[in-house]
Amino acid sequence: MKHLFTLISILFLYTHVFGQITLKDSNGNDLTNQTAHLPSSPDKVYFNITNEGSEEITFIVEVIDFAVPDDATGLSVCACDQCVQITAVPVTIGQAVSLGAGETYGTNGEADVEYISNGSSEHAFVTIKVYEEGNEDNNATFTLDTDAAFVNEPNTFKFSLYPNPAKDILNVNISANLINPEIKITDIIGKTVECAPLKTQKNQINIAKLNAGIYFVSFISDGKIINTKKLIVK
Repeated sequence: MKHLFTLISILFLYTHVFGQITLKDSNGNDLTNQTAHLPSSPDKVYFNITNEGSEEITFIVEVIDFAVPDDATGLSVCACDQCVQITAVPVTIGQAVSLGAGETYGTNGEADVEYISNGSSEHAFVTIKVYEEGNEDNNATFTLDTDAAFVNEPNTFKFSLYPNPAKDILNVNISANLINPEIKITDIIGKTVECAPLKTQKNQINIAKLNAGIYFVSFISDGKIINTKKLIVK
């Protein structure tokens, strides 16, 4: 009986604390803890927030990381009755909003990200965190990244890395059709400073030991370099 009570308690905590907030785009695609494509043209990406839990929550929207090239017009995020031009992070968007069990916020266009590149081809991204007020363990994040559009393109190699600029942790995403994938990071004079295997499609590389500066990340498949991207370490 004691074990049964413990199991019921764990299930109760899981359903009432974890996994309540989910995020989707306007087409119903799952954004929860995912990386999706940020358009490089003047366009908006709408997102919806759903409370999957069994009780009402009050959620907060926060921008926790971003990068926009100097020659781009700008990046703005709208939610909770406020639009903010993102120039520094972290920044809370609007006020906390209550959301009943099973309810969704954003379906009428109340929440969006707009990036105007002004023709820039440089990398840009934004990471948004949605969490329950007073209970940050109940949260969901998503990243919109100009380098992350590697879906619906079979038989091609696709890669993304973020944040960029980065400081301590570098997230590296790859497509599934790579053979013995790995990355090699070299400094500006070509010296290799890090090599790491990519064990899954989503990987985290610790770069805390790297000095601030410009580096190059080479993606390797079957022993051959198939793509290289510039990385800025801050």
